[in-house]
Amino acid sequence: MAHICCGYIQNGGYLRSTNASYAATRSGSSLTLNTAATRIGQAVASGNYYAYEYFCSIDTSEMPEEAIVRSVRLFLYGSADSSDDDFTGEARAYDWGESVTTDDWVPGANLGDCALIASWSSASYSAAYNPFDGDGASINAGGVTKMVLASAKLDVERMSDKQLRAGQALHRYLHRKYGCPDRGHRDMPGNSTGCPGRYFPLAEITKVK
Repeated sequence: MAHICCGYIQNGGYLRSTNASYAATRSGSSLTLNTAATRIGQAVASGNYYAYEYFCSIDTSEMPEEAIVRSVRLFLYGSADSSDDDFTGEARAYDWGESVTTDDWVPGANLGDCALIASWSSASYSAAYNPFDGDGASINAGGVTKMVLASAKLDVERMSDKQLRAGQALHRYLHRKYGCPDRGHRDMPGNSTGCPGRYFPLAEITKVK
């Protein structure tokens, strides 16, 4: 097994989304691009919500295309930690093209559809190099891997009790009429997706027959 250092992460910049509504912020609102810094996470200030997604890439073209990547470690240097609560930072595969634009914002509901490359807990933050670790399955050996880094909390939107009851009623109807399997989109053969999201209450919905 070889350990290969692929050099520095190429910066694409970060996007900031802001709105008085968290749902709008999460989806992407009043987007601004900063190509001179790195920032991920969420914040609330002066009645507005803020969310940040950072875009970067790593070049592994010196590796043979047939190489099998079994693990990956990405490093970002920490300059400040202004979070009140610990969160998980995630690096997910996302092709942002030649350069980042405001069109590249990934709505929080869609982040789970981007393959997870590596993750890091802010509880271990240091004003030095912070490692994001992953299994390397989504690294493009022999090429360039582009990605988006964001707080895992952006992939959170819990449904209301009313929505839960409606989902249970729909499941009961479909199960009785068609015998639908108690599985999510991500669990079906041949799919590579995070749908319906890590916090979707699938077990609570499918327990009603």
